[in-house]
Amino acid sequence: NNGVNIGDAVLAVPHWFTEAQRRGVAQACEIAGVNCLKVANESSLVALSYGIFKSAKKLFSETEPVHVMFIDIGYTGMSV
Repeated sequence: NNGVNIGDAVLAVPHWFTEAQRRGVAQACEIAGVNCLKVANESSLVALSYGIFKSAKKLFSETEPVHVMFIDIGYTGMSV
């Protein structure tokens, strides 16, 4: 601890986590005194941090499909 208090957090978990594992992560947050706002898939949070939904009107057409790919390269794995 470097003296910084964390009040609220959004936690990223692998997409393969079960509901029980997600609840466990949220409970661990609560035990640590952190307010868990949401437990979300890593890939969803990557899209949000990229701003895909903020700029959706610029990127996406109402009539033409657009494909977007996010690649998450971690220490021991990779997901697309």
